[in-house]
Amino acid sequence: MSEYEEKLDVSILYKIAMWIIDSAIKSSALTRIVVFSSLLILHLVLVYFFGSFNYLASFGGLMTVIGFIFIFGYSFPEHEPVMPSNPVSESRATYTVDVGDTFSETVPREIAEEINKDYKKKVTEHHKYLDAKRRHLFQSFYFTVSGTLLWAYAGYLDLVFCK
Repeated sequence: MSEYEEKLDVSILYKIAMWIIDSAIKSSALTRIVVFSSLLILHLVLVYFFGSFNYLASFGGLMTVIGFIFIFGYSFPEHEPVMPSNPVSESRATYTVDVGDTFSETVPREIAEEINKDYKKKVTEHHKYLDAKRRHLFQSFYFTVSGTLLWAYAGYLDLVFCK
């Protein structure tokens, strides 16, 4: 295999991996629940038919991999919104608005209040974004830890239930 073909294979694998990670991160909560539930039901059916809890352990391995995919999604650069700064500063009876790096202008109180409303709306949107990101990160840690525990200890259920 030539050097060019090796680079091409790595590039294709990279694109496939990025597509999987991107679609997993952007999927809705309902999609994740449906996929997770169907995989769990499939593995429980396998446990029932074959009488071995090793199939449940393999589901734990899948959970761990899914959790890692979600976690690795945060290690890739993304365009993240920046916390907006308040352009209005109040001193005594005047309100000044930053219009650039070094310039500002005095505006009436009504305009300053309107600008503050827009600023508060942007801050609220930014906080919602951060909350969603934290919630998603918590879910990925939950998948990773619980999947690892299930993967490690589901095999011992054979000793308890399948004597």
